[in-house]
Amino acid sequence: MGEIQMLNDKYGVNVILFTDEYPTRDRDRWEEILDRIIALDRELYMLMETRAEDI
Repeated sequence: MGEIQMLNDKYGVNVILFTDEYPTRDRDRWEEILDRIIALDRELYMLMETRAEDI
């Protein structure tokens, strides 16, 4: 999360692209990542790729 904070603070980056072949494979891991991003309390936009069968 430190990198996200630094990019947002220093460069104004507010879009995150997650490129992972199967990010939702481990639901607990994915929820932890999302919870940590929410806890940053910043206006961030997220894009991600996932498998069609997970939608």
